[in-house]
Amino acid sequence: MKNKGITIWENRAEFFVLGAVAIVFVVYLIGQFDSPNIREVDRQPVAPGEWHEKLKETAIQIKRDQESQTVPPAVESAIETGRKLSSVDLADFQAQMIARQGPETPSSIPGYRVVPAVSGDGEVRVANAKFVDPSLMPPTKPEVYQTFDLLQDGVVEEHESLATIVTEEPHDISWITVASQFNIADALLRFRTNGPDGELPLRERWHGNRIDLLDVRVEREELVDGQWTDAQMIDILPGQLSFRDRLANHQELDAADRDEILATVVDPVTRTQIYQPDFLPTQRGRWVSPEKYQADEAMQEAMDNAEMDPKRRTLMKKLAREIRKRDEILALLQRAQESGLAGSGGAGGGAGGGGGTRGGAGGGGAGTSDPLAPLKERLAQSEAKIASYRQELGLDQDGNEIETESGGEVQVEENPLDQTDEIWVWAHDITAEMGHTYRYRVSVVIYNPLFARKLSLVEEQKHLAESLIKVVDSSVWSEPLTAQPPLRVLASSAIPASAGANTGRLGYGQATAEVRRFYGGQWWSNTFKVQPGDVVGHPGYPEGLTSADMDPVDFSTGWYVVDVVPRIDATGVEIRGGKGARIVLQHLEDDRIMVIDPQVDSGDVDPEEAAL
Repeated sequence: MKNKGITIWENRAEFFVLGAVAIVFVVYLIGQFDSPNIREVDRQPVAPGEWHEKLKETAIQIKRDQESQTVPPAVESAIETGRKLSSVDLADFQAQMIARQGPETPSSIPGYRVVPAVSGDGEVRVANAKFVDPSLMPPTKPEVYQTFDLLQDGVVEEHESLATIVTEEPHDISWITVASQFNIADALLRFRTNGPDGELPLRERWHGNRIDLLDVRVEREELVDGQWTDAQMIDILPGQLSFRDRLANHQELDAADRDEILATVVDPVTRTQIYQPDFLPTQRGRWVSPEKYQADEAMQEAMDNAEMDPKRRTLMKKLAREIRKRDEILALLQRAQESGLAGSGGAGGGAGGGGGTRGGAGGGGAGTSDPLAPLKERLAQSEAKIASYRQELGLDQDGNEIETESGGEVQVEENPLDQTDEIWVWAHDITAEMGHTYRYRVSVVIYNPLFARKLSLVEEQKHLAESLIKVVDSSVWSEPLTAQPPLRVLASSAIPASAGANTGRLGYGQATAEVRRFYGGQWWSNTFKVQPGDVVGHPGYPEGLTSADMDPVDFSTGWYVVDVVPRIDATGVEIRGGKGARIVLQHLEDDRIMVIDPQVDSGDVDPEEAAL
């Protein structure tokens, strides 16, 4: 390699640097070994290993000086000099320090106290005032009614708790609805009104000018041996939206819990599921709202009114029977369509609702190959009869009068309360046992507007801010209701032995009993001619149907005829017409006795209202 033009310093620079570093390092080592880290204290050399003992000796000397009672001469001289120069001794100085420094005459300024004020709702309120804690009006006396229906496929499998309630196929179910009304307007008015002892109304921003319903609690008592048992709260439906479990620890909830719960409560999509829960998915949709139930009850009461025109009463009964018959045909059509029985002619449209609701088979293609043609023909005939009865009675499709006798429209009196002033709240009881008698009462749980407002409350009211909820007093008890089984035994006719002719092959009297059975989401009926000793009902087909239409229905009742007893006040016409006697039945498994009367049962228009 050529080095021409490069000086020796440039060519050997790295060696010069390394040499300089080595020299410095050697000098440092020599210095360390030749002159150790020794320092002088009080002109005496102190090596690194002697520092600990030196510090210890110094600390002991300082402590000894502090504990000494002898005042140093310099300090004593300074104190003596100060005494000579000062005109105040130590005792006088201390007395002057604690003496009053203000004027000798008392102040003439009047006393006062500072009270903070807050503004709200357009007025100024003192912070130490009391706020009203009103007692709210309880819900109204509950309406209690029973419903039968068929659960949709998969519902029982989705909710394990239903497996102990619905144990057989098809998944028919019966439940009791307990409904009451709660006055929202009255509750808000009490929040906005001064208390009886001058308490201030609640601030609007606390309650938001609304009542937030958090839960509907329904208690149940059972009648056992003539005594009502202890009240028990019924559970919510499986899968129902509810805060009940969370609110059980309401004393432990905080403002964050409140905000989360109220976000759900104020949502119009979810809030009604808390106080107006939908029932489990059913195939027939037979449940009716409390308003509809009350309307049906009013219609039934009008039909039973003794002052009603006899012809109109007869037409109403015929209409009810034809509607029931129409619904049975619709159920058959729907089953056939679901099973793919419809032929090339094509079945009609979907089935209508049960329980007297509007519905009908839609038009389908005509064809002699349609296996459903006979059912469709029967359905058309039934629909024609229903339309004829309604026209003669002056009723629309929902059973309401469309015209008065003078030809004008019926004037319906409006409720003086706004629609939101009073709301329905309800719950469903799916654990009621058939044949058992119950009564119910309702209470509601609302959001407590005073929750987390301790800073705005006086000391004696601070406890009102600890709980998220406010429980409204319970309603009165409902009327007793006996849970009916999915089976009805009614008397169509009864002829006693004393009637002579038509008293049966044994001459002990004979009767015709109608058995109604709820099966597959539909009521089915069949009649059986019986005599004393005969069992009422057996598996078979509903009237007018055969094996080509459906599978057999079990009409077995477990009741047998004991006697056909004539009524004392029966006329000859009533006896010959089969209305002059009662049928005495006894159950095969126990000693229960039931008496059915054709005169009473002939007025029955709804199988769910027939008392055993």
